[in-house]
Amino acid sequence: MKKNLRLWLPCTLVLATLLPSFGFSQSLLHGLDSLDLPEAVVLANRAPVDRQSVGHTLDIITKAELQALPITNVSEALQFVAGLDVRQRGPRGVQADLSIRGGTFDQVLILVNGIRLSDPQTGHHALNIPVPLENVERIEVLKGPGARLYGQNGFAGAINIITHPQKKQVIGLRAEAGENGLYGFGASINLPKAGVNHLLSYQRDLAQGYRHNTDFDIENIMYQGETSIGAHKLSLIAALSERAFGANGFYASASATEQFEEIQTSIVGLQHAVRDDKGSFSQRLSWRRNQDEYVFIRSNPSIYRNLHISQTYSYDAYKSFNNKYGSLGLGGEVRGVNLKSNLLGDRQRGVINLLVEQRLDLFDTKLNVTPSLSLNYISDVETRVLPGLDVAYEFSDNLTFYGNAGMTSRIPTYTDLFYFDRFNEGNPDLSVERAYAFELGANFEKNGWEVKGAIWNREALDLIDYVRDSPADTVWQPQNIANASFSGVEVSLTARNRWRWLPLAQMSYNYIHADLKNDSDADRISRYALDQLRHQFITTTIFRITTPLSATVNLRVADRVTEPAPGELPVDYQLLDLRLDYRFNVARFFVEATNILDQEYTQTNGVPLPGRWIRSGVTVNL
Repeated sequence: MKKNLRLWLPCTLVLATLLPSFGFSQSLLHGLDSLDLPEAVVLANRAPVDRQSVGHTLDIITKAELQALPITNVSEALQFVAGLDVRQRGPRGVQADLSIRGGTFDQVLILVNGIRLSDPQTGHHALNIPVPLENVERIEVLKGPGARLYGQNGFAGAINIITHPQKKQVIGLRAEAGENGLYGFGASINLPKAGVNHLLSYQRDLAQGYRHNTDFDIENIMYQGETSIGAHKLSLIAALSERAFGANGFYASASATEQFEEIQTSIVGLQHAVRDDKGSFSQRLSWRRNQDEYVFIRSNPSIYRNLHISQTYSYDAYKSFNNKYGSLGLGGEVRGVNLKSNLLGDRQRGVINLLVEQRLDLFDTKLNVTPSLSLNYISDVETRVLPGLDVAYEFSDNLTFYGNAGMTSRIPTYTDLFYFDRFNEGNPDLSVERAYAFELGANFEKNGWEVKGAIWNREALDLIDYVRDSPADTVWQPQNIANASFSGVEVSLTARNRWRWLPLAQMSYNYIHADLKNDSDADRISRYALDQLRHQFITTTIFRITTPLSATVNLRVADRVTEPAPGELPVDYQLLDLRLDYRFNVARFFVEATNILDQEYTQTNGVPLPGRWIRSGVTVNL
């Protein structure tokens, strides 16, 4: 499969010549003073709006914060957001599942610059993100029902990863090494030329592994070009990720120790946007391909081998019209999906999503009320109409109250419907998941302080989960397990640039309560849907020790609803991480240690995660 990457690189360079010239990446070295949040946010294909006008809980991770955290990829970055449960099977983003507010990994929508990464095969591929972390400008996390706004998979929330070429010439280099045979390197270059900003980036990370058959080899390559012609903005992105790794017990039982998996994920997107006094218009043409090869015995693939290749072709557009009441928005998406699989068969699906919303600006725009209606047509399931209402009230320049209510839905994946092996049996009779959700929250910002809080509830109907009747059963099967209620509370406190010696101090707490409403299902064992975090506490603190030297300390405390069986690894954990950064002219040297307390724990399927892991490296900007 690595041959494909070498073939894909020259093809990307040829593609880049469609724009006047090509070039490379963003600066790898941001100062700690650039921790302020952006004024506007971009959520999928909607027009940019002020943060104070968003009627949902919205968390933003800035580029400077990403560079200060002890992370190497987007999956690891999301572990530091309240209400998000990143359940890793391996380190460094090898494979992970993401849950938002107690939802399953199939109920989350991931986007890169508005391009959806959802996979028809399974939500296990949602975090196969083909974008090097160094090129991420910021990450926007929208919590709450997103399906009516962005289509299927936005059941519990949506995450948009935003990248941009810089307008100045920058060459970035990275090299690192660490325990467990870890080493990595990367290069990126930004080159503005003839009115076009170009970015080309390459990254590779390898390790021998922290236990038997946990080695990995991950490569990412990305090109992005942007140009403006008058009020019109054009953007092209092409990215590829290839990852090969030992998958010890990732999906099978813990006794299975020789599995191996190779995944290739590609995206290409061409976007056009224009704004004027009358409104805005954006449109996007995109393609995503995912290839997943899994073998049960690494040294003998013929014993058991799965090969799935999915492709998604999509066109979406959004048009806003300013009017005397506020702004009328019309959106639409047409999507074609196909899957070729030696186990799931050949499958096709057509999708049409239509959205209409009217933003009402009242009381000198202090109050924003946005009713919306979405129609989701999917060729092999019933059509759904999803209503919703978002409200944001700017009580003062510093304090905003917000709330939302609406319906959301998710269709079963092809794995839910048709997968089978010794331990799993698909269910072709599954119904569509539905939910009613509401949220109330407040956001206060002043002089670098930010205080946020929200309460929320989601009433899930026909919830899909893999269940079995007793521990003695060997087969899991997805079922619509009647109705379940999820509710929670989130609070966070952040201080940005309040003191020179403390650029960032942030803490958050999240509580989730789940209640299964059908007693006949209460005795069943849940594999995913009722295994959420009950309590979650996260702190991130950046200390400036001297002008060039800073330290980042992170603490994550997780208390899960379920308890491990005797002899199994703990599912609750307290993880302490430390990172030291020394900045010298164009270079930044770092040393970091994750899981300093050397805890033994698992996040899913009983897979042991690494203990204390130390690495160091350098990044250089030229």
